[in-house]
Amino acid sequence: IDVGTQNARKQLFPLQTYQIINNLTWFRGSHSLQSGFNIRLMHQEDFRNDKVIGSLSTPVAQVGAGSFSRVPAAQRPGFIAATDIARYNALYGTLLGVVDSSAYLATRDGSLQPNPIGTGLISQSDLNAYEFYAADTWQVKPTFTLNYGLTYNWQTPPTEKDGRQTLLTFRDTGKLVDAQQYLADKRAAAERGEIYNPTLAYIPIRESGRKHAFDTDYTNVSPRVSAAWTPSFTKGFANRLFGDGKTVIRGGYSLLYDRSTTVQTIVIPTLGVGFAQTLSVNGPRGPLGDPFRVGDGPIPLAENTAQTSPIVPALGFGELLSFVVDPNITVPRSHTANFTLQRELRGNIVVELGFIGRYGRNLYQSVNLNQVPYMFKDPASGQTFGQAFDALAAELRANPGGAASVTPQPWFENLVPVLGTRGVAASNTENIINGNLSSLFLFGLDFVAAKSFNNLQVLELFMRTSLGRSNYNGFFTTVRKRFSGGLAFDANYTWSRSLDQVGAVQNSAGLLPNSFEPDSEYGPSFNDITHIFNSNWVYELPIARNRLWGGWYTSGIFRAQSGFPAEIIQGFQVWGGSALLGFGSGAIPTGPIPDANVNGGVVGSGGIGTSGDPARNGSGLNIFRDPQSVFNNVRRLELANDKRTGRGVFRGFGFWQLDLSLGKSTKMAGDVRLTVSADAINVLNHVNFNDPGTNLQAAQTFGVITTQRISALQNIFPRRIQFGARLDF
Repeated sequence: IDVGTQNARKQLFPLQTYQIINNLTWFRGSHSLQSGFNIRLMHQEDFRNDKVIGSLSTPVAQVGAGSFSRVPAAQRPGFIAATDIARYNALYGTLLGVVDSSAYLATRDGSLQPNPIGTGLISQSDLNAYEFYAADTWQVKPTFTLNYGLTYNWQTPPTEKDGRQTLLTFRDTGKLVDAQQYLADKRAAAERGEIYNPTLAYIPIRESGRKHAFDTDYTNVSPRVSAAWTPSFTKGFANRLFGDGKTVIRGGYSLLYDRSTTVQTIVIPTLGVGFAQTLSVNGPRGPLGDPFRVGDGPIPLAENTAQTSPIVPALGFGELLSFVVDPNITVPRSHTANFTLQRELRGNIVVELGFIGRYGRNLYQSVNLNQVPYMFKDPASGQTFGQAFDALAAELRANPGGAASVTPQPWFENLVPVLGTRGVAASNTENIINGNLSSLFLFGLDFVAAKSFNNLQVLELFMRTSLGRSNYNGFFTTVRKRFSGGLAFDANYTWSRSLDQVGAVQNSAGLLPNSFEPDSEYGPSFNDITHIFNSNWVYELPIARNRLWGGWYTSGIFRAQSGFPAEIIQGFQVWGGSALLGFGSGAIPTGPIPDANVNGGVVGSGGIGTSGDPARNGSGLNIFRDPQSVFNNVRRLELANDKRTGRGVFRGFGFWQLDLSLGKSTKMAGDVRLTVSADAINVLNHVNFNDPGTNLQAAQTFGVITTQRISALQNIFPRRIQFGARLDF
């Protein structure tokens, strides 16, 4: 069976929460005093049959000649082009039922004894959260109110019933691995030309002398203060500007702490090495030494054996993935500030202007301890890997077939002498051209150098930390009309900017592109929208009001926004941040990159954007008028010189949509009223396109528009019309 883990996995997270809540309010003079607490006692039973990628608890065989099973050259037609050999091998192997590999997720109990094949990963955890607060609303004057308060809270790490959590330690000292210190030591050693690659080990939490996988953060003190002032001017310019009790000026600040999710606290510690392990048989063979085929008998499976503590994964990636929490992780926090001015006008209209700022600190981010040390210096020549790689990559990108004649670089000659520069170029041409640093090292240089630069026990050393930051600043204006004269409406506009370090990493199993320098990806958030306008209204039509054939009304919603940030993707291993769980990094602009636009009749040229050619059944639509020109207006990252990637260098498609409703409300008898309506979502059938791919490694589809943006409410239709009836009694 060929199966993708993400599509076939099963996960269950039943959570029981018992809450004890008490609030007290005391009015004394001009003060309104409040205090209280909220205690949550939580029990979660977590089940999953996967370890994110790579395997399921049910054995899975990958069919086809691919990574481990090969098709002899004698069994290939001579006319197969070199670029099609891999595709031919895969199809040939699939047709014959060749098993390329077999794997399953092996699980163990709390004593590290093997469970039967097919048993999922189970944990039963208890954790508690405590919150206490005190606040005061003080009406200093009839026109001035001050609110201030303090909240103190903490959340305990989970305690797993059978101790099914593992901690990452240094084998030789038994000390816990700290993410910041590990990466700092690895970087400092690389800059000196020394290798930092200590042997790592995993120990069950019950044998660690600790009760929890990470420490409780007791520093969560949340102050907040705000004020509201209603000016009262009876004459003069101030009266015309602010009115007499018609204006409210508000401002405030608060420090807020996040509530840790069970993904951070329960799931990740459970996915460490020991209790869940991907076991595989690569390139299995039959009794006569031939590739194993479907139908030859039971598919060969690796044996799940008991483990002893400490667990030391074998070299050659005895473990594919390791997920652990930094023992020094802290609770994310947000500094929030706002200032607003609200003015009531004639006609039941209220106008409001305001500013909102949110500044996240200590945000959850995931780093890879197996980050490639691209700053590694050759002690003999003083050349860094980044300098050597940049020079070699420039030559191969200019002449992909010229590996045999590239200029020797001291770094490769001295530190990888078995291959030298030309040997490295010949065996890793594609990785070098595309900047796949993780694959270059972890599947190449680390195995042929005198000493490995990275850890070869575990491919991905995922550690959840709290090193992230974000900044949001937004200005908004709102115009609101309360219902009168048959009309009510709201209209608001926001101008804002959101910046972070690939905040999407927080929402997935992905890793920072550069764990050494998180700010190398600091830029517009993936969900940053510069301009947003929303409006809605209800209008009673002036047709036979208060009569049987009256009661007609129309309502609508209009939304418009500018596009999301976009970049020209160079690759997913540009900094060497991850071989499997990386995020794309943007290439560096060298010329203008226009924002997305719908350009028709684009056929592409030079192999760029050519899949959109109508002659090849393409859409003819591209976000760029000249995709080849834009493709050539960027360069790939230079490790030795660039400090940041080209993130958010242009904007994708904006969005706008108009929804309308027409209805009639009829009074039947007494308090009974019947309302019928016709609603049209995207009544103008306006097309909103999805942003297409702009990846340098997918030149043919570069910028080609193929899909449109449709909300879940619209199902598969860009315009949706529905009829409804409602009876009130």
